[in-house]
Amino acid sequence: MTVVSANSYSLEARLIPADEFAAAQKLPVSYVIELAERYSQIGDYSASQKCWYLFSDALSVIQSIKRHTNSSDHFSADSLQVIQLSANERVVKHHDVSREVVAVNNDNFPAQNDALQTTDVIDIAEPKPKPESREAALLTFVENCNAVNAVTPLDLKSLKLLKNKNSVRFFLRRKGYKDLELLKTNKGEALSLNDCCNVLKMYEHFKLRVEEGLPVTSVKELAVRESIQITSFNEMLRYGLEVTTDSSVQKLRRLWLRYFNGELGEAKLGAFRSDDFKRIIESRPEGWQKSDRDELKKLFSSIYNKADADRNVEQLKFPNLADGIKRNRDVNSFEAPPEVETYATVLLKLCQQNELSAAMHLLLQESVSTRKSLTTELEWERVLFDDCFINVRCHETKNGKYTRHVIAPQKVPLLKSFKSWALRVREPGRNGPMRYLFESPKLVDAPISNFDDKFNAAKNAVLLDIENSDLSEEDRELKCKLVKRLTQHKLRKMNKKILSDLNASIGQSERDAGRTPNENVSRAYDDLTDDALVALNKRKHDFMVTTSPTYQRAIEALFDSFSKEV
Repeated sequence: MTVVSANSYSLEARLIPADEFAAAQKLPVSYVIELAERYSQIGDYSASQKCWYLFSDALSVIQSIKRHTNSSDHFSADSLQVIQLSANERVVKHHDVSREVVAVNNDNFPAQNDALQTTDVIDIAEPKPKPESREAALLTFVENCNAVNAVTPLDLKSLKLLKNKNSVRFFLRRKGYKDLELLKTNKGEALSLNDCCNVLKMYEHFKLRVEEGLPVTSVKELAVRESIQITSFNEMLRYGLEVTTDSSVQKLRRLWLRYFNGELGEAKLGAFRSDDFKRIIESRPEGWQKSDRDELKKLFSSIYNKADADRNVEQLKFPNLADGIKRNRDVNSFEAPPEVETYATVLLKLCQQNELSAAMHLLLQESVSTRKSLTTELEWERVLFDDCFINVRCHETKNGKYTRHVIAPQKVPLLKSFKSWALRVREPGRNGPMRYLFESPKLVDAPISNFDDKFNAAKNAVLLDIENSDLSEEDRELKCKLVKRLTQHKLRKMNKKILSDLNASIGQSERDAGRTPNENVSRAYDDLTDDALVALNKRKHDFMVTTSPTYQRAIEALFDSFSKEV
């Protein structure tokens, strides 16, 4: 602190920039008042206002101390650390004044004689530097970190950082589970302070859930639902990663990196229209695929609709850029659906290869009409054996609506037998009820990722059998063509064709596939009851067994395999 006398100074019109008060540290109160008035006289109201703030802070301290000490002459050295300064020790530097003018009411400046006694104290201490925020510390850590395989940043247990020249990725380590990815930057995209803030919020939410014994199976469970503003492509696509289905996350990341990397990702959506967006998705960047255009149109439209309906997202100030852009229909869309015999041959091959889970996975896609990703993640508690239905929650469906898929009554005993077999071959040490129909043998409480490799291996084995058969070259070529054309998704087209052959109405076919019938006539006059759907699927099973003996053999092979002792 500094004890000064107002009479010991000649108040000259010496001007210094106001922000140098902090550097000077200690100045007499009288000089501060005089300086504020001088700045005001020459029109530099911004500097004058800064002087007033400094004076006001010092004055409140001084008057408070006076009230407690009942002294107007000087203050205790113990409490104020008083340092005596003489007039000749004061150094005032000459500087030119150059400040932005801000309107200030000069009446707010108190008169010097009314404000203080003859001897007063002012201490303008250097402001203490603010401690670095956690998100800033995390950003600094990442920036200073060289390419690493895995590291725990800032001693944040369970948080894992992976960094290379192309991306920065944050994961949560979960005991017995696959690492959960929280954030990934694309090539050329810098990690921002806001990204670090979001990672830390999800990390804190994760710790809280673990403390309360709650599971963490998805990033969606950790999402911080605050007000979200979407103005750029990057913000739109980052929001999409939070709300899109797990099966589409990697697809969205791939398209984001391919089409919106760099400056385009930061472009403002409000400046674009449908024609501009169409030119973007019809461009051919490196690595493009023929299906990119329709995938981008579909994903962008889906994300936009979810953002528009999300109360946590501020009102969007741009239209749905995908509206008005028609999807290209691949020529494969007009191909005939797969033959039942072709499908049954691949199903039987999976049984012969002892890929029983993969065979059951394929059978359910056909018999229950569930999509591939949904079939993979089916849970036993959703299977109603007595009612011959599988319930599907709204957030698991493509249209976001609750639905029920029918199990043919002839398939119920097979499904029960599969459950008993799955429990018998379960990994040792697994306790508690089995959650998923297709439980992962490595990860706890998680489904098998997919069966694509096993499905393709079975197809290749069938193709090899055809090539080595005694059929004519023309017949071999035809059969190979049918097998190559078979995909898991096209089983839905095969189902629709079979139901049409059984004279099912359009409404019944739609509901069997898990869709909501669109036509009011169908809803009013078609028999869409549960009993009608169960009876329809019973007829479908009988039709397939009669049409394809190979299908019957595959069903029997599954029954026999599930009945064997392990």
